Amino acid sequence: MENALKYGNRLIVGVCGDEECENYKRRPIMTTQERVKEVSLCKYVSEVIENSPVTGVTEEMIKYYNIHVVACGEEYFTPEDTYYAVPRRLGMLKSVPRTKGISTSELIKRIRASTDEETVAKDKQSGKSNVKEGE
Repeated sequence: MENALKYGNRLIVGVCGDEECENYKRRPIMTTQERVKEVSLCKYVSEVIENSPVTGVTEEMIKYYNIHVVACGEEYFTPEDTYYAVPRRLGMLKSVPRTKGISTSELIKRIRASTDEETVAKDKQSGKSNVKEGE
């Protein structure tokens, strides 16, 4: 997000809704509201568009939010990509580098690697309780 803000003086970030995310790729781990809150806490973000379409930026969004530049990850900065077709056609699409080693898929791998069994064993070693919240 820091890299995206370099293209302007405010950063508007779209957060897709749960259902759209699930239809696109997978069910989100965090709810839409949780993701919106986390994104809004980023110091580079000026505004969050909740339930932004997963299909990409539309002309209506560009006009409504007075958008002058649309930033996307390098993997979407290709002529074949359909998600950013509108800003590409309007000449306002810019690419930003990905943060290496950080992606949804990588985070899911890390979570799966940290199994409950490992957590219980570490808790026993440290003397911490393994009672989960709400029990």
